[in-house]
Amino acid sequence: MLHEWEKFNAYEEDEPSYLHYSIEWKVSVNNRVISKDMEQDLVLVPTAYRHNVLKSKLEGLLRKKVAQNRRVRCDDTSVTVSVTDRAECDLIKIFDDLNIDWSIVETANEVG
Repeated sequence: MLHEWEKFNAYEEDEPSYLHYSIEWKVSVNNRVISKDMEQDLVLVPTAYRHNVLKSKLEGLLRKKVAQNRRVRCDDTSVTVSVTDRAECDLIKIFDDLNIDWSIVETANEVG
């Protein structure tokens, strides 16, 4: 639950009840990468993390890297969920614009 999330908590437990994951992202304008980074050791569900942290970070980056009078738009967003269990397959999806169906991503990452 979002109201239980504490940004600076390590969430380290002997019996994990939280899935730790990373998000690797990049921003391209006219097929040229202007920035990329990785958010590591996250426990907040991807939907909430994107809404509460990542969205404002990316918007600030665009304001800094792209001229104010220049209009940019998102063509598509690709999401790759990599798993370490060989019995499971990675999830690779492409979504229009920023319209990511996070339920697909979150279902692929459920702790079993």
